[in-house]
Amino acid sequence: MADQNEFAYDDSGLDAEFTAFRTGLIDQVVPPGPDAVRSTVRHRKRVATTTGVALALVLVVGPVAGYAALNRPSPPTPGPAVTGTPTIDPTPSTSPTPSPTPSPSGTPAAPDGKISKADLLNARVTLPAWRSTAAQWCVTKNVRLDDDPKMKHPSLVTLVHGDVDDDGADETVALLTCPIEDRSSTRQVVAFDRDDAGNVVTLGQVVNTGAGIDQIMGIQFDGSGTLRAQVGDIPDCCAVPKEWSQKQWRGYRWNGSEFTQTSGPESFGPNPLFTDLRVVSASRVTFTENPEDPVWGMRHGSVTVKIRNAGSTASKTARLTLTFDTGVLRHEGNGWSACTKVSNTASVPANTLFCDLAPLRPGEERTLVLGLGNSAAQPDSGTATADLSNRQMVENEEFVVPDSNDRNNRAQFQFG
Repeated sequence: MADQNEFAYDDSGLDAEFTAFRTGLIDQVVPPGPDAVRSTVRHRKRVATTTGVALALVLVVGPVAGYAALNRPSPPTPGPAVTGTPTIDPTPSTSPTPSPTPSPSGTPAAPDGKISKADLLNARVTLPAWRSTAAQWCVTKNVRLDDDPKMKHPSLVTLVHGDVDDDGADETVALLTCPIEDRSSTRQVVAFDRDDAGNVVTLGQVVNTGAGIDQIMGIQFDGSGTLRAQVGDIPDCCAVPKEWSQKQWRGYRWNGSEFTQTSGPESFGPNPLFTDLRVVSASRVTFTENPEDPVWGMRHGSVTVKIRNAGSTASKTARLTLTFDTGVLRHEGNGWSACTKVSNTASVPANTLFCDLAPLRPGEERTLVLGLGNSAAQPDSGTATADLSNRQMVENEEFVVPDSNDRNNRAQFQFG
């Protein structure tokens, strides 16, 4: 019966195929309602014959397909049935920590040097040298800044922020002031940054008063990283009107080790208000007694003072002030008639006399012979100073106009 064995087959493979097919579809079948059931019964009666024919074909073809399936590798065991469209979660169960973005140069990012006013006032800083280091309040080590410029201590006037060293982070630039003698003050502009630990550190001095700059009024950044400072040629002194000062904007940049000027004027021209008044000479005073007034017990003498306007601008009111280190003095004689105003004991100390003069023209020189009286009860010898200054009235208030060279505005002389 070789021919019969050739067509024999094992129906277990076919049963497995039908089982898998039913298992995969059973979850997707929705139970019908009563109306659907009656419709289905009528439909099944009409297609019964067709179904029988189809079944016969399956019984003939099935063994052939099963035989072929026995000679193929076994398929993997099917997993659980999946309903609907499977989704894939693109997010891993554990998100990796992103690595810090390196700076374009490959070096760590620069510290943020944008320091607030409060932080700067709370910090202890080291300052560059001031113009006047003799004043006890203009300290430079371990300084804690004030926010009141009237305090006798280095104080903060204003601050701005910008990238002064091209490191990609802002720094802080501050205008500082410090009071010195004679109700005046000195100023400087200083750049501050932070170190890697976040501490406030001094980068460098941008500009200082001195060397032709007597005032710094303001600071600002332009769009290119240049720090601009507004400077003037009249010091912040004695309530001098600010409009008297010539003003310039000068630009400064950091070169890696210090700030240097890169734009703006480098010097001031002659100030139209400035004069160059000079005390050329002052003679020694010899006091002698006058026998005609023994009751008064006075000694009498005179001083000869030569003055000059060496500048190119006429003075307003030139005041010659004589200050004696001892003695009670008075002015006397006709020489004082050259003065438009003379001091009296109610307006000046007893050992000080002054003479206001009409304006001195550029190049003009005058010689004054001024009589002096001294009490015999006072020492008859000592040292005195003749000082010449230019004064101007503004809204009924008198101001001293700065001199272009105040080192030659005075001379000492002896009396006795």
